[in-house]
Amino acid sequence: MAVAFAAYIQGSTATAATATIDFSGRSVGDLAFALISHIAADEPDAPNGWTLLQSQTENAASWLYYKVLASGDLGTLTWTFDGATKTMATAVVYTGAHATTPIVSSVEGTYASGGGTAVDCGSITTTTPMLVQFGSGYATSATTYTTPEGYTERVDWGSTTPDLWHVVSDTNGGWESGASAPDFTASQNCFYRQGYQVEVAAGEGPTPPASTAIMTTNRGIW
Repeated sequence: MAVAFAAYIQGSTATAATATIDFSGRSVGDLAFALISHIAADEPDAPNGWTLLQSQTENAASWLYYKVLASGDLGTLTWTFDGATKTMATAVVYTGAHATTPIVSSVEGTYASGGGTAVDCGSITTTTPMLVQFGSGYATSATTYTTPEGYTERVDWGSTTPDLWHVVSDTNGGWESGASAPDFTASQNCFYRQGYQVEVAAGEGPTPPASTAIMTTNRGIW
């Protein structure tokens, strides 16, 4: 069974003490990632069962969570902070991931606080076909990202309400071997840049039926 991209979800963008994402229309068993950014080092209370993979808590902080969706997740979920400030949420959803251990590994790229354009996602050396990359940055005017060659961009968006801009890409199930170490490139000077990368395990396919021997008898012609 192969891991495949299914959907992206643009969550809330606000000055608020919460970040929300609506998973209505998704399916039980899908693998979901949630990237939450917040202009304070104030780790949120996550919805039940969501696991924190990576985080960066300087200045414009961000947290990357995942979960294999259950029936109770198929609606609007909320991450809650202690105080209200600029906040943004993005999710991506995949099918075909392993049902119980979908994450092989994850890494954080080098955090950059000053102005610049490179968003480092870290490096993973593997033969696993599906790797997913996440980037976040802060800028007070519209910002987009260029995804490096060989990676497939899934969502690139943001808002001047929180002045936050997210991007997600993946290897589209085509990674073969070696080190995956991509950088996104912001369209302008962007501050508090951070990136992550995740290695996703495929689910086990159905067991093929046992082979059945077919016996034939050769009969001579009299």
